[in-house]
Amino acid sequence: MSSTYKAIEFKKGGGSARETLQVIDVDRQEPGPGDLLVKIKANAVNPVDTKIRSGAIPAHNVTGYDAAGIVEAVGSDVKGFKNGDEVYYMGVLKRAGTMAEYHLIDHRLVAHKPKSLSWVDAAGVPLVALTAWELLVEGFGLEEGRDYSGKTIVIVNGAGGVGSIATQLAAKVFKISNIVVTASRQETEEHARKMGATHVISHRQDLAPQIKSKVGVEHCDYFMICHSTPAYMESAVSLCGPGGKIGSIVEAGDKKLPAIHAMDAFFKSLSFRWEMVLGKAFFDHDVASQGQYLTRIAQLYDEGKLTTLVTEHHPFSLESVIEAHERLESGKAIGKIAFSVDGPVA
Repeated sequence: MSSTYKAIEFKKGGGSARETLQVIDVDRQEPGPGDLLVKIKANAVNPVDTKIRSGAIPAHNVTGYDAAGIVEAVGSDVKGFKNGDEVYYMGVLKRAGTMAEYHLIDHRLVAHKPKSLSWVDAAGVPLVALTAWELLVEGFGLEEGRDYSGKTIVIVNGAGGVGSIATQLAAKVFKISNIVVTASRQETEEHARKMGATHVISHRQDLAPQIKSKVGVEHCDYFMICHSTPAYMESAVSLCGPGGKIGSIVEAGDKKLPAIHAMDAFFKSLSFRWEMVLGKAFFDHDVASQGQYLTRIAQLYDEGKLTTLVTEHHPFSLESVIEAHERLESGKAIGKIAFSVDGPVA
């Protein structure tokens, strides 16, 4: 192996993807005691990559938080992995990301790749699946095997990566009766239904009348926000019934969320949870849970309960990553965009 490898970084200071992303040479490092050195076979982008590039979230200048690859070296304290293992995982904010040919990662965050998925399809899973799983399981308290018949979940922005896998989990793993997903275009509505939505409503219209007329219920039990938290918090509080649970994966910035503090939310004993999936590793809190969750998610894929999230895939190159950032920022992306890492990055 060469003493250096290629990676894609962003230049500090903000700017467009075309202005800031560039290919660099990185010195190869040996794994620390708890690390794996992975030869990346595929990686993927997420909306958080564009936010980090713009300076909204502090992170290493090499971004990328999804990868699938082959273990090339293991640290002295690593258990459960060996050279040659096929793995998949989510990266971390404080270390170089997965937009690279090789990558060092804490083994606690890693799981063996689903055998049924290609490299590209596996790379599209980790960040969004962990986000959805943590919000549904840790935030909403959902458990496999429990009876959720008669329950209703609303998922805002079902066409994105998190919304897509959350819909699948709600339908095929937790088996919630009513899975109401918002979409606004024919292609996103079709995608939501393919993922398992029982009902699709438009986020361009008031949600409550649509839910009442299409689903036949006036209240939901769970409300998952995957786009514009301030815009949907009032609807979430209004639609949730007593004891309802609200969660969001999108930061509110400096905007206030008065609805969750209002008397209606108090009287109904509503709960609210933020879900920032990269936070566990950032604070070194409960890190091993994410590797454990990915192990269970791999089993679900291999059991045929979950399907691929990747709707676009390209060879890994500077141009393909730039175009993926632009696609994400346009708001038109559906599912996940992933890359095969087969040769030198150009």
